[in-house]
Amino acid sequence: MKPKPDEFDVIVGKNLCTMRKIRNISQTQLAEAMGVSFQQIQKYEKGTNRITAVRLYRAAKYLKTDLLYFFEGNDEFEQADKDVTDFLKIDKQTMEIVRFFGNIKNKELRRNFLRVLKSLSE
Repeated sequence: MKPKPDEFDVIVGKNLCTMRKIRNISQTQLAEAMGVSFQQIQKYEKGTNRITAVRLYRAAKYLKTDLLYFFEGNDEFEQADKDVTDFLKIDKQTMEIVRFFGNIKNKELRRNFLRVLKSLSE
């Protein structure tokens, strides 16, 4: 009897599938970007196979999403996220701003964004 997929793997797979569909990308296209077969993508999306860290990173990069997106919906992850925000004394929205800001690669855009935030907060 084959073991039941781990809940965490199912959540990661569901989020992978959701973002792939949002980006209108086929399983074959994603498979090529990740260096696996489209059948392997099907197994990842169902949670029957675990996805390695490097492949999850490649998926996030190809799908243009934050790596942490794949873990949303997992109670343990949500609790860890809450623990960090409680420790830092910041709320969830502030934490999201920090994550999104970290994804901005253009230094000029980052400076301009900071100027806008500063002017709005005064």
